[in-house]
Amino acid sequence: MKDKKGVWNVASGLFFQLLTIGFGLILPRLFILNYGSETNGLISSVGQIYAYLALLESGIGTASLQALYKAIGHGDQNDINSILAATHYYYKRIGTIYLVAIFCLTGIYPIVVQTSIPRFTVAMIVLISGLEGLLSYFFHGKYSILLRAEGRNYVLNNLNMLLYILSNAAKILLIYLGYDIVVIQLSLFTVSILRIFCLLSFVRKKNPWINLSVSPNYEALSNRKSVLIHKLSNLVFSNTDIIFLTLMCGLKEVSRYTIYLSFFNMVKSVLFSFLDGIQYKLAQTYHSDFLRFKRMQDSFEAIYITMTFALYTILYLLITPFLRLYTVGIVDIQYVDRFLPILFTFVFLLQAARGPMQLVTEYAQKFRETQVQSILEMVINLVVTFIAVIHWGIYGVLIGTIIALIYRSIAIIWYVDRNILHKSPWITCKRWGWNAFLFLIISILDRLYPLTAEKYDILILKGILAALIVAFLYALALRVFEKEAYNQFRFMLLKRRKTE
Repeated sequence: MKDKKGVWNVASGLFFQLLTIGFGLILPRLFILNYGSETNGLISSVGQIYAYLALLESGIGTASLQALYKAIGHGDQNDINSILAATHYYYKRIGTIYLVAIFCLTGIYPIVVQTSIPRFTVAMIVLISGLEGLLSYFFHGKYSILLRAEGRNYVLNNLNMLLYILSNAAKILLIYLGYDIVVIQLSLFTVSILRIFCLLSFVRKKNPWINLSVSPNYEALSNRKSVLIHKLSNLVFSNTDIIFLTLMCGLKEVSRYTIYLSFFNMVKSVLFSFLDGIQYKLAQTYHSDFLRFKRMQDSFEAIYITMTFALYTILYLLITPFLRLYTVGIVDIQYVDRFLPILFTFVFLLQAARGPMQLVTEYAQKFRETQVQSILEMVINLVVTFIAVIHWGIYGVLIGTIIALIYRSIAIIWYVDRNILHKSPWITCKRWGWNAFLFLIISILDRLYPLTAEKYDILILKGILAALIVAFLYALALRVFEKEAYNQFRFMLLKRRKTE
């Protein structure tokens, strides 16, 4: 049953990401053509500010998720209720503070940001953009955590998929009808209200025994302060670039950054769907059978790192020729750039390839032990980015992120392998090494013989061929360098098929 959950989680997650990619290709171009790069940059900038406000959550979600893994594994409904009650209590407190922060931002942000967009429009966008997070804290956030802990990610994926289709269809319709950007943002908030009723209905039907009035188990969330440090570091990594660009380079440069970011985030979302769909299985195995977990983790790490390099290599090859076609008719800023593709690729390779190690620290709840790493990563990112953006603008913010990620990747590999998995860190380093070498060879060939296309249909055909070649090369390398992990992963797949 758990294996079937994993299959449903991955399948629904991947299908959702395919829809996301489809809309992600259509909407940004429509948005920029109809409202301009400055408005596109404004939406992205406001979104990053609210991402920082998510720090108010104080790591409660992650701490609650890890605590629920244990409680669900033991089938203890009383413990589950007490953890949910504690989560509910903290989320209500946070929601109140979050509401005050929304009103403060609505008044301050239009005055601080330099833009030709009317201040009232800016203020309304800030206000409406914050309301969805408010709903999560007061109503459905705790239930989303419960579904993830139960391995029901597919429920969240299917619901998100439905709402995503509705919201984006509404957005496209309103753009074509010529409505103001404020009306478009308001329509997205209206659709998000449906999430509350759908989640509450499902959870109450499947878990009628849930009772939030029991005595809260605050001790189960005692790791939340250490988790907060990691979340802060992750937010700095994910959002500092846009904040610096907003303040020092302008909203048009933010728009250029976010166009590249959106395409790389599409691949990141596909990888996350795979990661998120099976991590509940890894988490429960960690607590029930550590030796089996180590074998699973070793295979998972080898496959995931190779998959990461393969997908980002394909994107690296295709993004420049695609953007040449995609940005035709957009004249307020130049989106095609020689250096941005390689810098973004480095950032996302470093971030994604270390993902399996970060999950191990969460399973082992080593938040406090690794918080110094997170603090140092955050400081390096902020200091280097601040200095670099002054000299190199958009390139500088990416260079700062890369330097911070190199430090953290080495540190987390060393810690996890030595202190949790008790194996040599060189095993993981070798995996990075041969994947990175293969990427280097392919990128050199791309410089010598760049992929070009004058039309979308030609680009699609060339892209499919390039993707097949890249996938074959990485699969072949995996078979050569990771024979044991490759065979074990193949055995697990065959065993799953027989079980089903």
